Amino acid sequence: MQNEENKTTQTQETNPKIYVGAVLAGILGLTVFGLLTGKQDTVISFYKSTGLLLTALSLLVLIHEWGHYITAKMFGMRVEKFYLFFDAWGIKLFSFTRNGTEYGVGWLPLGGYVKISGIIDENMDTSFLESEPQPWEFRSKPVWQRIIVMIGGVVMNVILGILILSGVYLMYGEEKTSMSSVKNGIEVRNPAKLKTTEGTYRTFYPIAYQLGLRNGDEIVSFKGEKHDFLEGYSKPNLLVKEGGYFEVKRNGQMVKIDIPANAMDMLQSDTILPGKELFGVNVPAKIQPSKDPKYPSMALKAGLQTGDVITKLDSTPITYYVDIFNYTSQKKAEDSIRVSYERGGKAMQVAFKLDTLGKMGVGPDSLMMAALKTKINYNVFTAFAPGTRSAFEVVGDNVAGIGKMFKGKISARKSMMGPVGMGQAYGRIFDVGGWRSVIYLTGVISMLLAFFNIIPLPLPVLDGGHVMFLLYEWIRGKAAPMKVFFIAQNIGIFLVLGLMLFSFGNDLLRIFLK
Repeated sequence: MQNEENKTTQTQETNPKIYVGAVLAGILGLTVFGLLTGKQDTVISFYKSTGLLLTALSLLVLIHEWGHYITAKMFGMRVEKFYLFFDAWGIKLFSFTRNGTEYGVGWLPLGGYVKISGIIDENMDTSFLESEPQPWEFRSKPVWQRIIVMIGGVVMNVILGILILSGVYLMYGEEKTSMSSVKNGIEVRNPAKLKTTEGTYRTFYPIAYQLGLRNGDEIVSFKGEKHDFLEGYSKPNLLVKEGGYFEVKRNGQMVKIDIPANAMDMLQSDTILPGKELFGVNVPAKIQPSKDPKYPSMALKAGLQTGDVITKLDSTPITYYVDIFNYTSQKKAEDSIRVSYERGGKAMQVAFKLDTLGKMGVGPDSLMMAALKTKINYNVFTAFAPGTRSAFEVVGDNVAGIGKMFKGKISARKSMMGPVGMGQAYGRIFDVGGWRSVIYLTGVISMLLAFFNIIPLPLPVLDGGHVMFLLYEWIRGKAAPMKVFFIAQNIGIFLVLGLMLFSFGNDLLRIFLK
């Protein structure tokens, strides 16, 4: 009988391992399938995005849990476990024990945890309640010490977020466009018919155009505030601000452009042309052919050179670089085009076919664009001002965004992002902005992790929920009834799991219903 029980126990213990193995085998199978079907780029993109996300997540989780760990140790509490990722079903990648604490890495990369003696956390372990409080337990310490332990993780994430963002300013500085350099107004492209990866043509809309801005508009203010640099007007986070509006001068007349309440939803639409800024600077049609080997420039093959000034496409006069985009975006793949241009004051002309995406393969002259920018460098001390400002702007924008979401002005489905979406975001941002953008995004997520953990809701599954119960105990002189705590804890776990499922499903819908 005893042997049968042992066999049953062993079977129950190995089942989770079989499940984990099946998941890993499935990932490997999809990888092999992708490689065999010629989807190497998709496979590489998946592993790159996953690797970047897990690296960033590991750093943020370790710092957060270390905040709980070090404050608990500081007040003489016993820490039983310190884990990166979850060891669900007791499965861990590795672990070791030192000075009474088990350190390890779990297999489920959805966060991490510190298990402190004498506290009811997500594990819902209540066995310690059957014995008398011990001096090394969380429950035996003064309320103010327990509050410090509970906010330790959030404080560390805020510090990390500020340090990361300040470090970006220290390493890279800033490049800003002085408003005095915006001599021809802002660049707003027209809606464009562009060829998709599926080979069909779709009309895409620049977000600035959808908001009501037009090419050549002179920005006067945003919500009555004037900025010295164009970037103060072109940040996408302006769209989340309540009651936002632009004041512009158009054809000598003042025009007010109100920001629609659903502007953030518009930004998430797959018919909006992507871009880091809402708009750019309207510049002359002085070009630079692309030298990207993946997308050979037809203009370069035809003999056009950096510094050439386009004056006409076919019979259409060209004044600004945006005119080139607007004209070619109405063409189709491999259409013929006649280009009139000037080189060193001499008028010239050439004809050639557009590429398979319907493009000439040119951009604005980089030297001309660089001349518009003002480089601002920071030292170890001065970098903290813009770093701290950026860190708390992230929190403020998210508070405003959540407020709009609850008012129904922003779609939760379009705005919320789960682990798959975060991984894709890391992959995209690495391709566009390199390590600088990846580091910056990690600092942003550190601030968001702090914010969402400290939200003051009576849900003990969040750090802020624990703090609320502790403040109640401090004010009333006694802890809240255990029954109330358990109910709140269960509701919190249910809501968090529901939110995770929603965000994960939302990511998949974005991918497959795109």
